[in-house]
Amino acid sequence: MEDCTPSPFRTAVSNFFSNLGDFSNFANNLLQLKITDATEDLMRIAMNSVFGLGGLIDIASPAGLPKHHQDFGLTLGHYGVPSGPYLVIPLLGPSSFRDSTSWFVDWRVNPISYADDYISAGRFTA
Repeated sequence: MEDCTPSPFRTAVSNFFSNLGDFSNFANNLLQLKITDATEDLMRIAMNSVFGLGGLIDIASPAGLPKHHQDFGLTLGHYGVPSGPYLVIPLLGPSSFRDSTSWFVDWRVNPISYADDYISAGRFTA
């Protein structure tokens, strides 16, 4: 696959979906009351969306805005929800009970979840 798709195109697609993922990071940092991190995530979204051609170019990282990696499982852990038993879920892999249920919330925060089916199918195909 790497031989068929030019590296700049792969990077642009990765940056685009990473920019969409920053919405989830922003929401979870806000829920955890990490205001500085949430502000940085919001600034990343704004900079990459406006100056990075809709998120195709990552402008925020060279500008000094770090990328945070948060999900709803970490938010639940922040508020003391125990991780629960360790599970191995077919097709999804190993996870704790808390983390395996958090993707329901993270999916609803992601803007691509509100797109039409043909856009979602195109995303999974790409």
